[in-house]
Amino acid sequence: MKNVLITAGSRGIGFAIAKELAMENFNLILISKNINNLKRARKELIKINKKIQCLIFPCDLSDLDKAKEVFKKIKKQHSVDILINNYGGLYKIKLKSILNTKNLINLINSNIVCAYTAIETFVDQMKKSKWGRVINISSATNQTFDTQINYHLVKSAQVIMIKNLSTKIEYIKNNITFNSISPGAILSDTSVWNKLKRKNNTVFKKIIKKSFPMGIGKTSDVSNLVLFLCSNKSNYINGSNIVLDGGKSNF
Repeated sequence: MKNVLITAGSRGIGFAIAKELAMENFNLILISKNINNLKRARKELIKINKKIQCLIFPCDLSDLDKAKEVFKKIKKQHSVDILINNYGGLYKIKLKSILNTKNLINLINSNIVCAYTAIETFVDQMKKSKWGRVINISSATNQTFDTQINYHLVKSAQVIMIKNLSTKIEYIKNNITFNSISPGAILSDTSVWNKLKRKNNTVFKKIIKKSFPMGIGKTSDVSNLVLFLCSNKSNYINGSNIVLDGGKSNF
């Protein structure tokens, strides 16, 4: 069984990915801030597949010192074959000003430096195993310019980082691939879409009908793609940014 590390894996898209991989006999290592959410996630995942291991590590990944510490702890105890950088916290929808340096630095730390540190920590294990997968969960906002400049910058940088790493011969020759998935509007228990739906379902339906011809995405749309990229069926996919938004960014 291969070991998969998922950051922000206890809820939302991260947990959907964990469930998909649990059904396919992957051992799981989940990192999330809330220990209770992690315990609930582990309980459900073990119910799905009693054959797998599911290890949980509570950590606030927005604190880079703590993030480095938990990555090192995991590395000492376990080998990571697949790294899924799903964490991207500290996104604020409303800012007082278009330009906000503090918010930009927070987003860079959460979306770029945290993922970079995780890759730096675990890629040597993949080289020793001569096989590995690194998957970054970005956002389809990297396709347009009608969003916050800070969020657009970091989500675009995520993709650039992965594309750059995918060109390195020392990784290619050891069968390590680097890919990004950029979801659009996805309905999950942690999404703003779910909050709007619960608050005003009529408005939610109107927005979806007007702006999303294919409807809103499901977490399974993301997790199915992640499963494919984790498999040997995706051996020739490297350096890709797969936009998963029903074609919305092309409109």
